[in-house]
Amino acid sequence: MRNSDNLSGIRGRAQESLNRASAVLKRHLKSFSEEAEHFERHKWMMMGLVLLPTLVFYLYVGAYYRPLDNMSDTQILVVNMDNTPLSYQIEDSIMQTNLYQFKRATYEYARQGISDGSEWAAIVIPAGFSDRINNGEQAEIWLLADDGRSYVVTRVLSPTFTVLTDRINAAVQESAREKVGRGLREAASQETLTSMQLGGAAGASSKIANGQHGVAAYSSEAAYASSELGYSSALLARSTRDAMMSVDALRSGLVELEGGSGRVTAGLLSLKNGTGQIATAHNTLDGVVNQSLAVAQTLDNSSQKTQLVTLLTAAKTISTAEKAGIAQVDGGAGTLYSGSQQVTSGLSQARYGTGTLEDGLVRAYEAQKLVSSSSFEESNSLSQISEGAEQLAEGQEKLSGGLSALSYKEGKISTALGTAADYTLYPPSVKLVMKESSKTDYGTFFATAFVVLGLFFGAASAYVFSALNMVKRALPYAAAFVLAQALVLLFAYLWMGFPDRAGAEQLFIVLVFVGATFLMMTRAIIYLLGDIFTAEHLQVMSPVLSLLAVFMISSGGAIWPQHTLNPPFSYFAPYIPFNYATMAVRQSALSGAFPAVQIGYLIAFCLIFYAVRKGAVAWRKGKRQAKAAG
Repeated sequence: MRNSDNLSGIRGRAQESLNRASAVLKRHLKSFSEEAEHFERHKWMMMGLVLLPTLVFYLYVGAYYRPLDNMSDTQILVVNMDNTPLSYQIEDSIMQTNLYQFKRATYEYARQGISDGSEWAAIVIPAGFSDRINNGEQAEIWLLADDGRSYVVTRVLSPTFTVLTDRINAAVQESAREKVGRGLREAASQETLTSMQLGGAAGASSKIANGQHGVAAYSSEAAYASSELGYSSALLARSTRDAMMSVDALRSGLVELEGGSGRVTAGLLSLKNGTGQIATAHNTLDGVVNQSLAVAQTLDNSSQKTQLVTLLTAAKTISTAEKAGIAQVDGGAGTLYSGSQQVTSGLSQARYGTGTLEDGLVRAYEAQKLVSSSSFEESNSLSQISEGAEQLAEGQEKLSGGLSALSYKEGKISTALGTAADYTLYPPSVKLVMKESSKTDYGTFFATAFVVLGLFFGAASAYVFSALNMVKRALPYAAAFVLAQALVLLFAYLWMGFPDRAGAEQLFIVLVFVGATFLMMTRAIIYLLGDIFTAEHLQVMSPVLSLLAVFMISSGGAIWPQHTLNPPFSYFAPYIPFNYATMAVRQSALSGAFPAVQIGYLIAFCLIFYAVRKGAVAWRKGKRQAKAAG
């Protein structure tokens, strides 16, 4: 009996457990059925949520994948503060480069544009650039860029400027080659002039010698005539007149020859000074090569080290040969200059001798007219004639010696010029230097983008509260909500120590305009998507607004410059309010200028979104009226 009761109790408890399990299973099946039905009604939303991570990935990566392919559309300013022919040549070389879109600008405009974010970078040719090149010193070209704006400036922009630096160095070296070539051509022309003047000097020297012999002959004739005055008076007069005419011609030739010799001396002095300047430039070049050799010894890559050391050694060998040629030119020019001075001195003494000789001949002529006077005067005149002839002979001897030395050194400098012409002279290379255009760091610049993003999410979340879901009162509540968010966000921004160069009042006004723009945008989107009073609509809005935020960050230039965007993101960038909002906040906070242009764009966006919302409301109202009438 007891066994039967125990068995019945076990069966009852098992049945009860089975019934409870069955009820739980039916409840879960019913719930699953309801969830399945709910999923069926919202299957597109579920599929969208599944694809949400992929969409976010595409929006971030697709916009800036391989940004270097789009660098040609980036605008770079070019500032020329040197204003010399060489700087104009370099400026033209930069403008012809296809790496970027170059635009000429002033230094003040470039600094202001880079500080407020309206310009990306600028290349500046500083004042005194050409003077440093001409003096053989290291010259610099500045790169103005706010590297706090983006990693692209230091990670992408600087390496690509290596090509631009090569172009600048090529322009400088081409200018140097033209200058050296022009100097060598001038030296060659001076050499030709020297040869011509040497030939003229030799001819004049021959004339001096002939004149001197003629004077000696005339002196002998005068002496003979003096012993026989009665018979030779007419002969003496004729001889004296002829001698005076010869001396006049001789003096004119000596004056011309002395002037030509002075010009030769001046030209040789200029040539000597030019070789000294070239030698100074080569000493600077040797210092650069030695420093490069020292740096090359520290390289880890043995193959690159060997190639670089070989190249620098060859450059040093060429530089040494150039210096030897220039030294030979300088030595020849110095010797030639010394010989030219001797020629000039000899010509001056010869011209002085002709004056003395002419004076003696005049006296002789006057003595001839006074033949009745004593023979003492005639003897005195003949003595003066002899003295002048001796001085003329001495001057002619010095002139011949100087001409010989000058001719010899002229051949030596010609050889030296030919040796120097075989080499190419290179100035020190131009260095591109990054100059600090603002004190903004990357975190500060990026913080302004998150300020704008925070205002967007604030405007989007304003419709979560039920108090804001009433049609007539939604806008005033939402506006007050956004104003409060902007004020709290401003305090947080300043409390964290971020810069505000325009003042808190101006930055707050800018934040209000940004918040109002996003408020009107989110309201327009909500009215376009459907009825805001249903919970289902709020569930749809969360992923939509998240995707919109990601799209605006990737396409609005918050992380990378807009010029580096890939299609189709680059097509949408000018029509995204996030872009103008970010520029407005950055310009006000980082540079202190009031962003009037960006505020104007934001107001235009507000009007557009307001018109879209009004149109959506009117369309929905008309649709409801048509449904009620039907």
